[in-house]
Amino acid sequence: MLRFQFAKTKKITIFFTTQKHCAIPCLLCIIKLKRMKNIQLLCKSCRVGLTGILTVVPESQLKWKPGYDILEDKEAVVHLNYKNSVLTNLDDEKLIDHCDSGRFSGCCGSSGSSGVNKLCKNGHEVATESSDCCTSNYLHFSLDHIIIKEIL
Repeated sequence: MLRFQFAKTKKITIFFTTQKHCAIPCLLCIIKLKRMKNIQLLCKSCRVGLTGILTVVPESQLKWKPGYDILEDKEAVVHLNYKNSVLTNLDDEKLIDHCDSGRFSGCCGSSGSSGVNKLCKNGHEVATESSDCCTSNYLHFSLDHIIIKEIL
């Protein structure tokens, strides 16, 4: 079962997941996620920042067009589907490339089909870049690898 924990401090609410994920988050967690306005993504393993502050926008604002960004700079979508993830613009990250070049298959960029290919600055796998000419351009952060920090 997917379990979410919330921890409150003076100015932020930290949202993170524990245990193994199921396909469908509980209703309370979906409501909490959908109400978040500004977030920052952190590495689940070492808590290092992966992005700056991002504005959460609805999934209806995603622009799925090959070769183009799906979101504007500093925007994110909390994508609750079978993958449970956060999608961001390629320019909104503080990540390094995976040392395994096989994770970057594609002709003009990364197709995103060869697994997690972006690491936090401490070397933990955190995201998958999609940037090939036949795909839309974005970063896919799985909730398995990140903490979502709400900025109030």
